[in-house]
Amino acid sequence: MLQAVSGTGGMMSADMQRERERRAWEEEQDRALADEEAAARRLKQKEELLSLGKQTQEERQRAEALKARKEEATRSRREDLKNKFLRKQLVKKMGNGEKGTTKAKKS
Repeated sequence: MLQAVSGTGGMMSADMQRERERRAWEEEQDRALADEEAAARRLKQKEELLSLGKQTQEERQRAEALKARKEEATRSRREDLKNKFLRKQLVKKMGNGEKGTTKAKKS
């Protein structure tokens, strides 16, 4: 019943050999499982990074659109203020011009 298995340099029973093989198999399975888990973890991280990159790009585009709207509103406001100022100046000059013409006619 006890058979000696050599190959390790010493005497080993068949049960000991099977136990060694079982342990080696378990270690191999554990390594394979760990590799699969690591691959799944890397894939998840990659997907999260891609998602983050997509969100970042969307936010940049949104910020760019908001900035463009603000710049357009500022430009429009400045244009309105400039037009008001020019109209006011024109009214002043027209008023001064009429007064000057009236005085010249009286003299």
